[in-house]
Amino acid sequence: GATVEWFIDGVSQGTTTADGGGVATFTPSSDLAPGTYAFTAQSTDDAGNTSAASNALNVTIDTAAPSTTSFERNTPATSPTNADTLVFRVTFSEDVASVDLADFAVSATTATVSNVNQVSAAVYDVTVSGGDLAGLDGTVGLDLAGGQNITDLAGNALPNTEPGTDQTYLVDNSAPSTPVADLQAASDTGTSDSDDITNDTTPTIEISTEPGAT
Repeated sequence: GATVEWFIDGVSQGTTTADGGGVATFTPSSDLAPGTYAFTAQSTDDAGNTSAASNALNVTIDTAAPSTTSFERNTPATSPTNADTLVFRVTFSEDVASVDLADFAVSATTATVSNVNQVSAAVYDVTVSGGDLAGLDGTVGLDLAGGQNITDLAGNALPNTEPGTDQTYLVDNSAPSTPVADLQAASDTGTSDSDDITNDTTPTIEISTEPGAT
């Protein structure tokens, strides 16, 4: 059979012999460091005729695990909210695969992950809905599920760790108490500052209600 000389980035790695079907294989004799390498080969037949070099096959060695960069509020973008559907944007450190509903868990609610939409190979929108969300008062967060099986494109498993940015939603479905209107004391002129009788033609009215309410 033909003798095949193998090269990595143009450096000879030795030879192997093609089998009866004309197929030759090569495995590096030592571990390659992470990076991208160009593999080429050149064949010499039994008569001593040598071929031109093969095309360069670029192979990337990746042994580093991916990581979860962030869980961020996406829809709605702000919190507090009374929305019945919450969408978290999940970003990973690199392109990943095998991302689905079972890879995520929701905290502090009986709502569940109802959809996972791929924005890019490293960014996914995760929708949380149903359960008690429509009447909930509490903080809802997203986590990786204990049995998640996300990997990068080389097959390195994603560790089940918290991201550096881990936003939550404060869900508030309770109406504020009925406001109580009153004339500010400074606008209540005359013999009493609490009788709501005034000669101030631009009186200031105030109410007591839930902090931050509009």
